[in-house]
Amino acid sequence: MKVNRFSTPRTDKTIDMIMALALAILLVVPYARAFWGGALLLYVAPFGVFCLAFLLKTLSSNLSLSRFSVFYLWISLIVVAYYLFSIFWTHSSDKYLTNALQMVLWIPLILISLTAFKKSSIEYFIYIYLTLAFFIAIDVFIGYSSVGDISGYDAEVSESYLVAGSTLGAAATLATGMFFYASTKLGKGFTLICMGTLFLAVSFSLARGALLFSIFCSLSLIVVLGLSEKKIIAFKNGSILFKPVTFIIGICLAIAITFSLYMAFNVDRTAARLQRLFSGHELAQGGRGFIWSNGLENFQNNPYFGYGLGSSGLYSAGVEHSYPHNFILQALLDGGLLGFLGIFVVLILSGAFSFLYCIKRKEGFYLVPWFAFFYFVLEYSKSGDFYSARPVFVFLCLSLCAMNSKRLERQQEQT
Repeated sequence: MKVNRFSTPRTDKTIDMIMALALAILLVVPYARAFWGGALLLYVAPFGVFCLAFLLKTLSSNLSLSRFSVFYLWISLIVVAYYLFSIFWTHSSDKYLTNALQMVLWIPLILISLTAFKKSSIEYFIYIYLTLAFFIAIDVFIGYSSVGDISGYDAEVSESYLVAGSTLGAAATLATGMFFYASTKLGKGFTLICMGTLFLAVSFSLARGALLFSIFCSLSLIVVLGLSEKKIIAFKNGSILFKPVTFIIGICLAIAITFSLYMAFNVDRTAARLQRLFSGHELAQGGRGFIWSNGLENFQNNPYFGYGLGSSGLYSAGVEHSYPHNFILQALLDGGLLGFLGIFVVLILSGAFSFLYCIKRKEGFYLVPWFAFFYFVLEYSKSGDFYSARPVFVFLCLSLCAMNSKRLERQQEQT
């Protein structure tokens, strides 16, 4: 796929920044709706700008897709079509309408994230996302200061802590990775400040899963970059040389993680829930045990085609406008094994392929959005809604852009 009309570096950069800004806003709109109010119309403006910028991009730049990216787009379209088609056997009375709209919006998000972003525009997006998350962190701190204690029971964030925690945790992971790829001292300083602030904010967000997952993904990202791209260590004459960046990021991350865990155990509500998790009583006392067991039992009763779009709440929590708090189980209940097969290809196999490609081709930068994708997979596996899993697909598509960038480079060399 190649389009080349009129183009200038300044035009391309402006369009890239507009797309990056619109996409970052789209991903944080759920927080704005949860804590500041607002209807679904809040999505309209950034989504419209996002699509308009993409149209301008197709006129001003070369867009090149790898064969795998084309395959991914087709599979994604088939998955969306199947779940929309499941409306014909749905047990839902009205929720399927909302879920159908959410799935239709997946198509332009996947298409644009996969085709129109390159390394520079992904950098713009990550820095903007970090900035927005930083302000969310400040809002969380202000909420605690207005209450006057850190028990967590009366904090403003308790109203929708999963929304806040998931955004902050992803941003903390991104900040950790971007430290290695920031080209200036100012950029590296910004990522370090964001990393410390965001980890601390996650500890106050009451989202213990987001805290644990962000720590795990950040540490894993550093290890992978260190082994695959020698970002942390290098080998010379049989000796291991630790690079200066090792001590900087190592000390800062150790302080951030230690202090965030310390503060999490000083937030009474989070401490109680962490203790319940580590004691092994989470499924019995946390509520998800019943939802997941009930959902699995009902899935076994109708395993092949599922109960249709929007039905998962009925067959997990017993309430239509609820959901199983596990996006894989939700996909199984609504679409059955046939629908899950598509999700398995679109997320699991494609995610593994993207990871291995980045490792093999030394495309470490694209591992930064990949670990954000992995973080959201973990997060949505214990509390997420399948139909609002936009960050999962967006960050995976951004990591898959590594293949498109290589293809575009080869085409430019040939011309």
